[in-house]
Amino acid sequence: MAADHATEPTGANVPVACTLTTKQAAHQLVEWTDVQRGAEQITPIDGGVRITLPASMTAAVTDLARREGECCAFLTLSTAVDGDTLTLDVVSENPDGLPVISMLAGIPLP
Repeated sequence: MAADHATEPTGANVPVACTLTTKQAAHQLVEWTDVQRGAEQITPIDGGVRITLPASMTAAVTDLARREGECCAFLTLSTAVDGDTLTLDVVSENPDGLPVISMLAGIPLP
């Protein structure tokens, strides 16, 4: 008898969905507003945005990115520190995720 193997959706097939409650999502959006305010630059990149911030925000931004990735599996969030600069990339292979990325970054995306 063959085993049934369910596969997880990947890439552009990951649905645009969030697992947070309304209250949790509202709290997390306040944190994204803090990221927007602290940003030195927010730039559209292929599939999303690159947010450049002061490295002093690394702990808070890394924690927020980790939590956002857990609740929104369609997003890929990555951070890098170079000297005094923190870079946060927020992208999605699913084009339906762009409005969410736009909201998180606070800029319009195509």
